[in-house]
Amino acid sequence: MKKILVILNGGNTHNTISFACYMAGFTEARLTAIFPHAIPYGKEPAQKQVYGYAYVESIVESDLSVNESYVKEVQKQQQLFSETCENRGIPYHVFKGNEVRTEELIAECRFADMIILDTAADMRHHQKEERDKLTRSLLANAECPVIIAPAVHEPIDEIILCYDGSASAVFAMKQLTYLLSGLENTKITALQVSDDNEWKKTRNNRLREWMTDNYKYVDIEIVKATAEKELFNILLKKSNTLVVMGAYGRGTLSRFFHQSMAEQLLDLSPLPVFITHY
Repeated sequence: MKKILVILNGGNTHNTISFACYMAGFTEARLTAIFPHAIPYGKEPAQKQVYGYAYVESIVESDLSVNESYVKEVQKQQQLFSETCENRGIPYHVFKGNEVRTEELIAECRFADMIILDTAADMRHHQKEERDKLTRSLLANAECPVIIAPAVHEPIDEIILCYDGSASAVFAMKQLTYLLSGLENTKITALQVSDDNEWKKTRNNRLREWMTDNYKYVDIEIVKATAEKELFNILLKKSNTLVVMGAYGRGTLSRFFHQSMAEQLLDLSPLPVFITHY
């Protein structure tokens, strides 16, 4: 892996930077930090267009005191990111510019290997809706795997694969293994989501064989397919764990949870969550 995008919303910057440096440390990847909600006004008046009509935006960032304080806060975060990377010997780049639109983030991730996303609301856009809009858009349209940054950075001692035998679940665990090869000595547990005993008998051997080929410590646990809350509660009780989920298509966050419960997992879970689309 060569390039990791770090999307910093400002709500959990310190932990997200620490986690990103941790991931880059054993992958030898370069970190590129993006601050998506920068100032919407420029330093000088500029000509713009709306509905095909040209107009001059006369408001500049110095006209608004809240913008001035926000600029200073973003600069502090950029400095924190740069200093942390330099102190840990991590190659890095800071994406400069005014407000970065979601479309630009999607275009940027096309040539990245992975995204680390801070889903906490920033200091200016406190509304949960604003944060969720960016998160949903990136998760639905990102052209590389996404890791939701944990609330508190902790070393990864276990990997949990949410597994139901689907192509998307297999694709997710392969992507994780190829990108994060430095975790081969970490315990990996497949939470097998199924209520079909025959399915378990015929496919467990294949799953275990693949896991033992790629990881040193392997385990498989069975979770009833109908017990969505059971799987949810298991994950919430974990610590020092990376959760891996596959999603089929781009309309859902994960095939393992309904949309409302998937969003609760992102809101409530202190764990990093690795998500990729098949």
